[in-house]
Amino acid sequence: PADYTPTSMRSPKLSPNRLNRILQFRIWTLFSNCVSFGHSRKEFTEAVPKTSELPQILEMFHTARTSRHFAVRHTLKRLQEVYYWIGMVGDVTSFIWQCPICQIKRIYFFFDSVMMRYSSPIKILTDYRSEFCNALMEIFAIHLRTKHTTILPYHPYCNGLTKRLNQTLCSLVEKHGEYDEHWHVMMPAIVFVYSTSVHSSMDFSPLEMLYGSKPRLSIVSAETTLTIIEPTNLHGWLDELLQNSTYLSTQAHENIIKAHRL
Repeated sequence: PADYTPTSMRSPKLSPNRLNRILQFRIWTLFSNCVSFGHSRKEFTEAVPKTSELPQILEMFHTARTSRHFAVRHTLKRLQEVYYWIGMVGDVTSFIWQCPICQIKRIYFFFDSVMMRYSSPIKILTDYRSEFCNALMEIFAIHLRTKHTTILPYHPYCNGLTKRLNQTLCSLVEKHGEYDEHWHVMMPAIVFVYSTSVHSSMDFSPLEMLYGSKPRLSIVSAETTLTIIEPTNLHGWLDELLQNSTYLSTQAHENIIKAHRL
């Protein structure tokens, strides 16, 4: 949009990682309108444009013939190969969400494939994907006087986590080939194996996150004991459980963030 105003009007401090990256550059060259950093070992040029140039740059990288109105992720990747500025992700996201062509494309499918075939629906039932759960869809439903509802989150076809869980359980069932005819007999044991296994992102098992303590396995020798605090009253037990649950939730959240950054 021509009247787009960038959100990066302020100049906050650069992050330590960004500063370290800048310090590694050996050649510094000043442009007339921006600053360019060149690396001596490989061809690398990264420009920091002026705020007044951002609308034109965003327009060029999003609406050009070589861009074809790509989504936020693809547009951002292309921009990061050439430019960098503070608030880059927010500016790209806001620009694309204000692009009229992109907004029209979001409702073309529903309008042509649903309304023109079945007329205006009374209720729309969708999953939780972003193309259905957004502000544009809600406005569209209000104008059509249509109620927008979502499928239950634990349904395997609308929840990615549930779908992934089912795939893992099916893989475990397949590994027990001797129980092909009576596979359902092994399901409680298979679910227990999954529940007591350490999650790769959380670094905790689902059972430990649910009950606030490590599960005791029958295969562990009798000499191996878990540290269990036995409070003298119910309030002490509840306090201990609350503290453990809070610690596990906080630590699991940090571990998930670290895993996503890798």
